[in-house]
Amino acid sequence: GQRPPTPSKEDGPEYEEIDGIENTYTAYRNLKRQAKRMELFGTLDFDVIEKAKKGNYELKNSKIYRCDPPSGDESPSVFIHITDPGYRGETLDGFKANETTIDEIIDEYGEPNMRYKTTAGEIIVYEEMLFIIDKNRKISRWAKFLTKS
Repeated sequence: GQRPPTPSKEDGPEYEEIDGIENTYTAYRNLKRQAKRMELFGTLDFDVIEKAKKGNYELKNSKIYRCDPPSGDESPSVFIHITDPGYRGETLDGFKANETTIDEIIDEYGEPNMRYKTTAGEIIVYEEMLFIIDKNRKISRWAKFLTKS
């Protein structure tokens, strides 16, 4: 029910890569024919692209989601590029799944813009990045996101 923070860069975090892909929006455009369209609660439409490849874009260890606002809502679409569980890559700041703690993230980035408690841990959201934290207070997955009209 809340809108994500507006990213400062139009195409998402600069230089941050997942599966060797820096520009999530360009990757989505190149792979969108392989997207599966889904509906959530009868009002929210979204696409998911996984295990896809075209040209230089290959999602081996991640997924891209495009979430459109409900009909009549003028909000932009949200694009999320999220790592799969067990992803071995790292962020530019050296954060890694199953190693980096929530305290290390907050020490580096400051307090998150949003925090969501979950049954498995917590999700912390910054302007262009989010981290899914497990019950041991370590990163289990991370994502970068952007909004686009």
